[in-house]
Amino acid sequence: MRNFKVNWSNVGAVSTAILFFLVLNLMGSELLSRYRIDLTDNKLYTLSEGTVKILKNLREPVQLTYFVSKTELLELPGINAYADRVEDLLNEYKRLSDGRISLRTVEPQQFSEEEDLAVGHGLQGIPVGGGNLAYLGLIGTNSLDDSETISVFFPEREELLEYDLTKLVVQLADRERKTIGVISSLPIQGTGGFSPNPAGQSPPWTFFVQLNNFFDVQLLSSSDEGLPDDLDMLVLIHPQNLSDRLLYNIDQFVLDGNSLVVLVDPFSEILSAILGSLPQMPSLNTGSNLNSLMKNWGITLVEGKIVGDLPIAARVLEGDGSSGETIDYPVWMNIQPEQLSPDDVVTSQLGNIIMATAGIFETDAESSLVIEPLIKSSTAAKLYDYEEFSSITSIRKLLEGYLEGGEQLLMAARISGEAATAYPQGAPPSAKDIEEKIEPSQILKGQVNAIVVADTDFLHDRFWIRNQQLLGQTITFADASNGELIFNAIDNLSGDNNLIGVRSRGSYFRPFQRMQEIRQAAEQQYRQHELQLLEELKRTDNLLVDYGANQNSEQGERILTDDQREEIKRALQNKLEIRRELREVQRNLGMDIQQLETNIILLNILVVPLFVAIFGVLAVTFGARRRQRKLVLDITNFIKTT
Repeated sequence: MRNFKVNWSNVGAVSTAILFFLVLNLMGSELLSRYRIDLTDNKLYTLSEGTVKILKNLREPVQLTYFVSKTELLELPGINAYADRVEDLLNEYKRLSDGRISLRTVEPQQFSEEEDLAVGHGLQGIPVGGGNLAYLGLIGTNSLDDSETISVFFPEREELLEYDLTKLVVQLADRERKTIGVISSLPIQGTGGFSPNPAGQSPPWTFFVQLNNFFDVQLLSSSDEGLPDDLDMLVLIHPQNLSDRLLYNIDQFVLDGNSLVVLVDPFSEILSAILGSLPQMPSLNTGSNLNSLMKNWGITLVEGKIVGDLPIAARVLEGDGSSGETIDYPVWMNIQPEQLSPDDVVTSQLGNIIMATAGIFETDAESSLVIEPLIKSSTAAKLYDYEEFSSITSIRKLLEGYLEGGEQLLMAARISGEAATAYPQGAPPSAKDIEEKIEPSQILKGQVNAIVVADTDFLHDRFWIRNQQLLGQTITFADASNGELIFNAIDNLSGDNNLIGVRSRGSYFRPFQRMQEIRQAAEQQYRQHELQLLEELKRTDNLLVDYGANQNSEQGERILTDDQREEIKRALQNKLEIRRELREVQRNLGMDIQQLETNIILLNILVVPLFVAIFGVLAVTFGARRRQRKLVLDITNFIKTT
């Protein structure tokens, strides 16, 4: 037998290397765990500056108890990985709070006191194998024993994870709450049992529910004559039929240094639907404006005009949706970040915003106020007259002869600067003034600080909220940044920018813009051919009707010449040919778009990886040749020296 001798020096070297590797990993996990590189496009894994400021300025200590069933969650790999992500983020909150946040992690066992605590605070169990329940939720408490919970951390809400955690901390830390006055002719608070809508009750709009989470909201009536004294700012949403005295008090409120958010609309789809009206009923005014005040600030809503923008048009089901075909609806616009101001904190980090039948603002070049655009259309936008829009019954009619305007249109703006009152003659008299002989004081000039938006429909849930049932709960997802826009405006004008960066975490909807442009160009080309065929088909039908009307009323028989009979025969054949060609055009359009999508998918799946692989092979080959040349050179030098 051969004797094997152990080289203890080699064993020692290998053992030392393994030990060094383990120590290095342990040190890295402890010392480097707080350092991360976030390579995502919108920095979804980096805490926003707003969250950091909030955590460093908490006024009350907050206790967070994280319930995570680590053993049970091993059966759910996707959720188990997300649980680690949540825990890492919670530890980051604790670290940045300078001791104001304490964190306890609990693994609740079945029938334990910890499970009773979780269930008692409303945490939702996740079913796993064997009929067991796993928990992945959070309970937060403060020194006053107030509590807030996140019943389940759903991976589907990962984009909103930081917002959900920061909101919970802010609610518990007793942040000084601003008082916001809201005047609206829309049922943002829900309709309850007094709904004018025959369909019955409707819940509060999501943005209004969230607004109440962060502010003391006072819902005011448009019939009021005055404003409460304790308002920090005012929000007008579709203001209609405001009294002269209320308009005067809004004017004075703004000139006194208070902030204002104004949302107006040339045509409110929501109000029209609630009233059960149709767009072609001009007697019902569903529009709003505040031009009586805003013209003094150098900006007015263009009345009777609705903006459409084909390149960013939303895709909707045609007709009643039974055909299953989708088509561009230019007056519903999926505003992209390119149309938002990159320099304003309110819009700089927003994703897409969906606006519906919005209007545009016109500015006065002679105004001394600063008017900064926040949202603009693309240069391909077109203006529709309200009468023209309301008389159209088919979406395709909106697309016929679509002509680009060639300039960007203003749909939202920030207004700042000194302005004079819109009531230089003084306050409109009120019954109280006359009765009590009051001479109200008046501010003649003041600083305006306002944000205006030419749409109100974008706040309704149908344009940005998607609800999904998970574990018996209705979970809300945001498909657009509509809510962030209004909240950012309010936060900014109320003097608190911290929450802006938390909400504005980038785009939720990232379309293939180039593919969309190619598809729209193809549709336009085919649509022209389709319209020509439809027009020819209409002429053929009219010809057949004319011949059919020419008959002997007494005998009930057609009186037609041989030439006419031959022409009818040709017309019928032509009609069949036109219908066949029309079907072919529509089929080709679908095939071309499908082929385009397939080509792009193949480009991403095959070509790009193939390019990377070729680059890798070339790099390895080039490196091997360099090493080979270096080895030959070293051997040559060695031979020469010896």
